[in-house]
Amino acid sequence: MNGKRGYSTWWAFSPDECEDKGSMQAKVEFLHPFLTPRPRPPTPRPEPADEVISIPPTLAALELSKFEMSTRLRSALVLNSYWRLGDLDGVAYADLLQLRNCGKVSVAELKRLVEHLPAEGG
Repeated sequence: MNGKRGYSTWWAFSPDECEDKGSMQAKVEFLHPFLTPRPRPPTPRPEPADEVISIPPTLAALELSKFEMSTRLRSALVLNSYWRLGDLDGVAYADLLQLRNCGKVSVAELKRLVEHLPAEGG
């Protein structure tokens, strides 16, 4: 016990050295590095609220059932009366997040699908 109350003998340095190095935080950082707060990773940026789906007019008549997509996304779109690509034209991605069973992953999947559409039909 080093003669001081509250300090045990398993310290790597004496309590006096600890006080020279700083506050109690220095003691905690040295003895328990897993207790020290770690910097948080940066939070991902949210999708811009004004980003809307743009479908070329030549592809607007194509049915969504012709495209390969997850069952969850297909069901969410069909249950909300989105049958053709043209139905999605002008809809904000943020609005799709409000649909039941249409979360960030489903919206990202739809965004990839729309980005890979050809500029002209055919």
